[in-house]
Amino acid sequence: MNRLTRLGALALACLLSACAGHHLGSKKKTELTDQQYFDQGVEALKDHSYLTAIRKFEDLDSHYPVGIYAEQGQLELMYAHFMNLDYASAGATAEHFIKLYPSSRQLDYAYYVRGISDFHADEGFFDGILPIHSAWRDIGSRETAYKDLKALLDRFPDSRFAADARQRMIFIRNQVSEHELHVAIYYARRGAYLAAANRARNVIEGFPSTPSVPEALAVLSYSYDHLGLPHLAEGVRSALTLNYPGTPYIDAHGQVKLDLGARNDRRSMWNILSFGLFGSSDSPDLD
Repeated sequence: MNRLTRLGALALACLLSACAGHHLGSKKKTELTDQQYFDQGVEALKDHSYLTAIRKFEDLDSHYPVGIYAEQGQLELMYAHFMNLDYASAGATAEHFIKLYPSSRQLDYAYYVRGISDFHADEGFFDGILPIHSAWRDIGSRETAYKDLKALLDRFPDSRFAADARQRMIFIRNQVSEHELHVAIYYARRGAYLAAANRARNVIEGFPSTPSVPEALAVLSYSYDHLGLPHLAEGVRSALTLNYPGTPYIDAHGQVKLDLGARNDRRSMWNILSFGLFGSSDSPDLD
């Protein structure tokens, strides 16, 4: 290699080294401090830019998993996920926080976010459009939310979130009770009277203070009658009349008055999706 060639190679190497150094320096400059990540995340929350906020708080956690902003950053992150309607991520972040900071002064907030995230988890885009009652579909996430909120109340009975948690738990109990009642009526309409009686008893025994109990008593009496158990049917009717005077589920002759008319389970999917314009509103049974 002659001298000119060696000088050219050396110059090229220096140039590449300078470029690499400049690149690394630029990359280093773009890395923010923990306070900067946190402050930018908070500003994004104020502007309702939830995706930006999520990105900033995730960057904070990635670059500074330990520090003075780490704990509060996780709290802000779960809030940003919740406000972005990403309930699964909000609940997961809350669960992570509970395990990571078991002695936090804001632990009750994490329990609360976990509960309300599960409370909203089964909601979808069509909830406010399609005529499907919330108690008539799978409500497994609501039952999980009930356990989450109960855990909050058990551990933090004086929390500032306790009152809202109690109200949500009452709502969930009523909804689960109504769900059981809906299934009992479905079975009664199809002539599965033993299954209907069992579901009605679930409402009466498992949710005795809910609004679904009077109709559940009527379903139970109706089912006993059709099972050939008149004495049990009469006993349930007496309990219904005694505990709920003036109930609409007993007629003027003292007999059960129960509406087993078509509900959403007898509507075709096309009828539901077209808001009742097309398809059958009284789909035939499949048996």
